[in-house]
Amino acid sequence: MYRCTHETHATGPQVEWEPRGSARGKVRRAVPTLLKLTVGMLCDNIEALPDGGLVGMPDDPRAAITHTLCERRLLSADVVKRFTEGSPADVLLPDCAR
Repeated sequence: MYRCTHETHATGPQVEWEPRGSARGKVRRAVPTLLKLTVGMLCDNIEALPDGGLVGMPDDPRAAITHTLCERRLLSADVVKRFTEGSPADVLLPDCAR
């Protein structure tokens, strides 16, 4: 919980607050990056991605997607076909044997 006090100054109302009780020592979780959120969303919905949906995507995001798919054990033959569409120069697939 937070304690708020309102003060009115010549520039308008100002709100001062300070954490109360147990909120002082809490460690906050880090906010995920936009890349992590996007990769997670793509991996969750990889089967719904239309044919050619990854054509033109740079190698770094493709590698992040394949790595996450492999971690989630979702990298199947049908999914690998999506990464070979459009004749890319490189297809980076992680070691999925683990």
